[in-house]
Amino acid sequence: MSFLGREVSREAFKYIIVGTGGYVIDVGLFNILSIARAQGQLDFDPLVIKTISFIVAVIFTYVFNARWTFRQRDFRPEGVTRILRYSLVNVLGLVITLTPLYISRNIL
Repeated sequence: MSFLGREVSREAFKYIIVGTGGYVIDVGLFNILSIARAQGQLDFDPLVIKTISFIVAVIFTYVFNARWTFRQRDFRPEGVTRILRYSLVNVLGLVITLTPLYISRNIL
């Protein structure tokens, strides 16, 4: 395997690890906040709880991917451009995540 192939494989492995961590944070925080809501400790709608857990997970994945997974890359857009691209993709992901939750809580 060439150097480039090994580097891409290493990045892919790191990306999977960071994504798994983000998933655990999203689901875990959603469940913790949902339990607190059920016990009367929070007065947030489930959609707000999911948005909070999603944003925390997105911040985690952004920081770890930028500082660990892809830190060697020179050709990434810098600063605001990179953050705007990442945010746009994640806003679409949030809409996809909230849609079934909204339907199950408010329509069905």
